[in-house]
Amino acid sequence: MPNTSGLLPWLLQQGQQQQQPVEDTIVPRQSSGMSDRVTVGGRTGRFNFDLPPESDDRTPGLRHAYIADDGELYYYQIEKANYGGRWDDSANFDEDLENLRGMSEKVRRVRLGDMWPNENKLISALIGALAKNMSNDQIKKQLKPFNTYRQISNVEYDPLKGNPLDEPVK
Repeated sequence: MPNTSGLLPWLLQQGQQQQQPVEDTIVPRQSSGMSDRVTVGGRTGRFNFDLPPESDDRTPGLRHAYIADDGELYYYQIEKANYGGRWDDSANFDEDLENLRGMSEKVRRVRLGDMWPNENKLISALIGALAKNMSNDQIKKQLKPFNTYRQISNVEYDPLKGNPLDEPVK
């Protein structure tokens, strides 16, 4: 019978060397080209890895160019850990609505514009619902057709509570 006592440690070592950490992303990270079609933030489209990613101190990951099927360009993170889901399904939805109720319409527009740039229909629907003094449950139902998805941020910035570094909105 051959001596295989040294074989098992060698096999284990080889297996460990071949294992690479798997990155948990919504699409595979690429050095160039277009991703497969994927729905991100309520929109269907493709990531364009030929365009340089954006980075700042507000988000934990790089934001990659994403071209929605309607031709609009957005920048999204691809790490699954950086996705926060729909705002109207979040644990802080009721608190956020109460903060909005305490603001003037002008301040609401600015703060909601910080949350959802270029989403004028969503912002108008939300401001209209608040002006009609709709209940939180009614507002939640009214928001379902809209894209309220948000991504995780690096900073303690909440547009509905304001930021001490922001200029005051009057």
